[in-house]
Amino acid sequence: LSGTQIQTGEGWFLVIVVGKNSCVGKIMAKLNQEVEMTPLQEKLEQIANDIGLLGTYAAAITVIVLFIRFFIEQGMVGYDWENHLGDYLEQWFRYLIVGVTIIVVAVPEGLPLAVIISLAYSVRKMLADMNFVKRLAA
Repeated sequence: LSGTQIQTGEGWFLVIVVGKNSCVGKIMAKLNQEVEMTPLQEKLEQIANDIGLLGTYAAAITVIVLFIRFFIEQGMVGYDWENHLGDYLEQWFRYLIVGVTIIVVAVPEGLPLAVIISLAYSVRKMLADMNFVKRLAA
């Protein structure tokens, strides 16, 4: 009886187990075990990370291309920093917003795509092993 307190009187007792060997200690050890990731979860996490990186790279390339385009177009017309600085800054912020939008859209969409790719790969592998696979409609 772990945690028992005596209010009055006296008695004798024999301690058999304490700490992690007691019933409460065993329960706490089971509750504190780390859950290992399954191979499917590891693959899904890797695919989701790859899709997130791809979205980040696409956003960076898009922003760089937009800035290059801006400087080429303005270089042909001529820069007027004194009168149009606000317009230029507004345009640059729009380019940055486009890049952030690409990242925001790509990252959450990566997980369902990762699940679909992983399931398709698994089904194809099971078919190659001559396993019976039920085709599920999307």
